[in-house]
Amino acid sequence: MYHRFGDDRYPSTNIQLDQFELHINEVIENNYNITSIDEVINNLQNNLPFQDKSVAFTIDDAHESFFLNGWPIFKKNKIPVTLFVSTSIVDDNIKGYMTWDQIREFIHDGGDVGQHTASHNHMPTIDKIQILQDLKMSHQRFIDELGFIPKAFAFPYGETSLEVIETLKEINIESAFGQHSGVISNKSNFYYLPRY
Repeated sequence: MYHRFGDDRYPSTNIQLDQFELHINEVIENNYNITSIDEVINNLQNNLPFQDKSVAFTIDDAHESFFLNGWPIFKKNKIPVTLFVSTSIVDDNIKGYMTWDQIREFIHDGGDVGQHTASHNHMPTIDKIQILQDLKMSHQRFIDELGFIPKAFAFPYGETSLEVIETLKEINIESAFGQHSGVISNKSNFYYLPRY
């Protein structure tokens, strides 16, 4: 998982472009099985095996640096990638984040989007009513802007709780990703899948 690309102002969530190119070269030159988040979820749900050296790429938060600097490299190499979008951040036109037009262009050019709540709240710290309101708002904004609700979900800050997971189940979200290291297997918790 990545956040920002070539944006030195935020070193803790940024990757230098030369380092990112090395990551991409590693998976291409060493014959990794580059897959999509949809395929990961499908394999888990249907207990299908993964090919050796399978890897999937995700991006959190829809920073504009991804659209300008990261996405062109993914696209050039025909690598599937899922962008997890917090809808209110896009709605508020916050400087440094993608617009809905850029997100639509990203999808048109082969990208995939996932849910990342509306407000990017730290979900374990808010009550169930707020969680439901936030998720329903996010769903409506995806329908309004893109015409669909993405299937994949990622927790803001990578953290969750049992109450949050139960709330996701109530509104038919079938799987979710955190931000902790590890591999994914058919024994993984569908509602706390690792990414690093």
